[in-house]
Amino acid sequence: MKLIATILFLFSFYFAEAQKIDSLDIKNYYYKYMNSGYLAYQKGDLQNALYFFETAHKTLPKDTAPLLNIMHIYLDQKKYDAALITAEKLLAVNHHQAPIYSLITSIKLNKGNIAEALKTVDAGLQRNKGNKMLLLMKSNLQLDDNKTIDAINTIKEIITATSETHYYCNVGQLYESIEEADSAILAYRLCIIDNPGNIDALHGLAFLYFEKGETLSDEAQDLPLLDAENFKKMILLAKAQYQMAKKYIDNALLVEHNNEVINNLSLRIDRKMIAN
Repeated sequence: MKLIATILFLFSFYFAEAQKIDSLDIKNYYYKYMNSGYLAYQKGDLQNALYFFETAHKTLPKDTAPLLNIMHIYLDQKKYDAALITAEKLLAVNHHQAPIYSLITSIKLNKGNIAEALKTVDAGLQRNKGNKMLLLMKSNLQLDDNKTIDAINTIKEIITATSETHYYCNVGQLYESIEEADSAILAYRLCIIDNPGNIDALHGLAFLYFEKGETLSDEAQDLPLLDAENFKKMILLAKAQYQMAKKYIDNALLVEHNNEVINNLSLRIDRKMIAN
């Protein structure tokens, strides 16, 4: 028994020392394979580059660099299925970090599958709650899928997660695109509370108030000639809208006085102010 114990002790000591040596050898082999992969890639020899990066991955399976290079090559070759398989390996190695989900989402989008891309970005957000990069990707995918209200809600999530209130301008523009003027005005006004020089929000506010004035003015003109009282009321309401438009366009001009679009709107508002 004493002999067996001695042999086991010597074996365990040898094994521990061998592991140290093997560990150094493994790292040396790993760097050798990686360097060979980079050299092959620079020469345009993608087949050998893949071989060396795959061998480096087998040598140190927990390192992400070989897999990232493999995926880069597959994407260059437009081999999206192979890139996706590599990306799934990356998820396992990289503990489901957001950039990997972003890559997979982009690949699926390149394959033209918006529904699958949305599923992937949602899976990424379950593991990376409030991640700005993934939320931005999600909102863009929703817009590509003609889901404007969903995209608006996702951008609001970004604002909640990051406190970056300039995104209210994006919310305003999206509401404007679906002709929800009051919601757009509210979003633009929320934007300029913290971002008073946001030119797009200021222009959006000026334009929407101008349009409200135009609508009221047109409605007043359509009233019967004998309805003078309501005519005056509607003209006053229209004037108030033009005054709001004037306020925001003047602020916009302070930020960008050489902007042609803003200058044109300013002239239109000035004419209405004179006429009323």
